[in-house]
Amino acid sequence: MTMSLFMPANTGKMKELLSHVYEFPVEQVESKYSTILTVSYYKGRYLLSTRNAVYSFAEKYESFAEAFKKLEVQKRDIQKVLVLGYGLGSITQILNQQYNINCHYTAVEIDPVVIDLAKRYGFLPGHSKIDIFCADAYEFVKSEQDKYDLICVDLFIDDTVPENAESDTFLHNLNRLLKHDNGLLIYSRLQSDAIQKSATNAFRRDHFKKVFSPVKEIETSGNLMLVYDAG
Repeated sequence: MTMSLFMPANTGKMKELLSHVYEFPVEQVESKYSTILTVSYYKGRYLLSTRNAVYSFAEKYESFAEAFKKLEVQKRDIQKVLVLGYGLGSITQILNQQYNINCHYTAVEIDPVVIDLAKRYGFLPGHSKIDIFCADAYEFVKSEQDKYDLICVDLFIDDTVPENAESDTFLHNLNRLLKHDNGLLIYSRLQSDAIQKSATNAFRRDHFKKVFSPVKEIETSGNLMLVYDAG
């Protein structure tokens, strides 16, 4: 249900300029997963957020933007990408527009409200094929059979990672889907405060490293990206 509409989606030049100073709320919607989702127009881009977390911010989605840069993804042969947690499509936008990775994208997003917002405010690459599935990522990877060159895990309900996305079963299925001659897996975790850091450290130690080793860690603004490079 749409709760409020503050600014038209079709923004003019003046509003674009002002957005570099002010964040304009555009729309708020209810979601059974995230309670309230807010779309804002900020710095000439649409931002999707909850009360405690940012889900998408075009190419300024720093966690994956910084990780892709440090990993030099443009030097890799990437033909198939799996994105778990789509938001407004920041991950695909960065890969497609900044690194010219015009490949086949498979995106999984559990929240139909988010998918609707993505269709209206998000990124759907014009030169690449993208399939968006409204599904639980845990269930999707359990039945999926394709192999992927790049898997991006960006699964949050507000600022909490779903419990099943931390399970050994989920991680083993990710490992099964990753190409082991050149595959790259990036798993985003929050570490903005002591509680989040403790949870991330426990997950890395007790689960992630038992399935993916060696593990590379990339610290970004508020996130720790756990990286496994099979290449």
